[in-house]
Amino acid sequence: MARGPGGNWDRFVPFQFLAPGLLVLIAIVVYPTIAIIQNSLYDWNLLVGNRRFVGVQNYASLLADQIFLKSLVRTSIYTAGVVSAELVLGFALALLFNRSFPGLNVLRTLLIAPMLVAPVMVGLTWRFMYEPSIGVLNYLLSVIHLPGLRWISDTATALPSVGLADVWQWTPFVFLILLAGLQSIPESIVEAAVMDGAGARRIIFEMQVPLLSRVILIVVLLRVIDSVKLFDLIYVVTRGGPGNSTYLASFYNYVVGFTQFQMGRASATAFLIMLMISVLTMLLLRVILRGERL
Repeated sequence: MARGPGGNWDRFVPFQFLAPGLLVLIAIVVYPTIAIIQNSLYDWNLLVGNRRFVGVQNYASLLADQIFLKSLVRTSIYTAGVVSAELVLGFALALLFNRSFPGLNVLRTLLIAPMLVAPVMVGLTWRFMYEPSIGVLNYLLSVIHLPGLRWISDTATALPSVGLADVWQWTPFVFLILLAGLQSIPESIVEAAVMDGAGARRIIFEMQVPLLSRVILIVVLLRVIDSVKLFDLIYVVTRGGPGNSTYLASFYNYVVGFTQFQMGRASATAFLIMLMISVLTMLLLRVILRGERL
């Protein structure tokens, strides 16, 4: 069989197109990951400068550190609560806006405004709103004759307060994705269900939710990844306090690396967080891909 002008070199053409992307991936993902794993095997204080090989001792000490273990549990609870709230509110808003009414475009634009604001500005805004004496939230509580709260100064309410700001900023993202999913469902299917006598609840839970299952899982995947590695909002609103009641895993990593300057331990923490995100991602992707095969 005759070969083309390029001979055996033709089989390498696809790799030439992939090479730039692969080089970028190696530079920003593979090399930093290898560096993190390597650094995690050393006892390395940034102030002292010298490094001493300790093997897996950093990992052993982390798994024995109650503050770190509590930060993992706290991260899991925070992620589950925030993502669930965003999903419920986002889906409710998507159902509400999946119709035509006067001022739809204006309201939709106003609704997505929070996700366009920088997280630092969101944190500062909510920090001022949480002020016990001059904050608007306690003022609104006083208007309806309820006692004010020590929002970010109380260990019981500090983390939910951060979660409230997170939900406010990222519910619009969930809303936009789910609204696009709802609008991709053919109207003829809904009309046929209505003609068959299906009520609103049946249409939503027996038709729209199953058809949106993969979209919902993708939204959950993106928000879970974002919530597990949350740092900026915690730093601006509570600085991890009061005490360490709002230490999520990523904030614990910051404290170890940039206040205690234990870079080996911080690298081990970063690798465990990355492993946690990877496991969650693989589990959710397996569910999504299994749904596609079905």
